[in-house]
Amino acid sequence: MDWLGKIVCATALLIGTMCSANAVVINFDDLGSSFGVGELTGNEYAGSGVLFSTPDVALNLGTTVGSSPNSLGASTSAIGNGNFNGQLNVDFTGGLSYTDVSFLIFNTPFQASAFDIGGNLLTTLANSGGFSQIFDFSGFAVHRLEITGSNYAIDDFSFSTAAVNVIPIPAALPLLAGALGLMGAVGWRIKQKASASA
Repeated sequence: MDWLGKIVCATALLIGTMCSANAVVINFDDLGSSFGVGELTGNEYAGSGVLFSTPDVALNLGTTVGSSPNSLGASTSAIGNGNFNGQLNVDFTGGLSYTDVSFLIFNTPFQASAFDIGGNLLTTLANSGGFSQIFDFSGFAVHRLEITGSNYAIDDFSFSTAAVNVIPIPAALPLLAGALGLMGAVGWRIKQKASASA
């Protein structure tokens, strides 16, 4: 394989590596079932890049219709597991936003609002009837979710590990870099041929 073929293969490998993404799925089942009101900190999944919080009294675990045995909700009082009337916030850490954010939410009524890194509202999804529903925010660069409802909980929270860059790269920049690299390679090749024939 000549040098140009090696450059093309290396570039394809690099682009393929940069574009690959995996999904993180959080189903809260690894937390066990021994948490009482106020014992969840919301930092349990900080290593995965996500924080759960509430402006209300506490985060709560409860039984679920998703993947058993746990789901997550927020409590407006210290009644204990099973009180899920508070607001639940989900924040992505590290100044990043993520795509393909989705989760199972159950009981009615409920809604979820997605915000970008600047705090601007991207969209709000509300239940369309039925006991459970999957809220899917694909196509949005989500940095924060605010979930509200009456006696609701979430489960099977997932997002793509391909973080969206907060500072967008101009569309022409990769094309310019590729063109300059190609021109440099062609110039180098011409110089090599000229010195070989001299």
